Amino acid sequence: FCDLKIAERIAAKVLEGMNGKVSIGIAQCRAEDNTQTLVARSDAALYEAKRCGRGRHASAHEMTPNVMGHP
Repeated sequence: FCDLKIAERIAAKVLEGMNGKVSIGIAQCRAEDNTQTLVARSDAALYEAKRCGRGRHASAHEMTPNVMGHP
């Protein structure tokens, strides 16, 4: 997905000239989203990226509802 490519470019820019890792969570805005739901999904994706290890990128689009905190 294009959102993960964007995350990779952001991570590369953040780390330019530095030695480290960046974890990024991504969520695409949906018609039914408000600020709270969009941030909640991107936050869940961030924690999934961190759970998978340092320097990872996760998209809410690829996550199952259970991983995002929904039954």
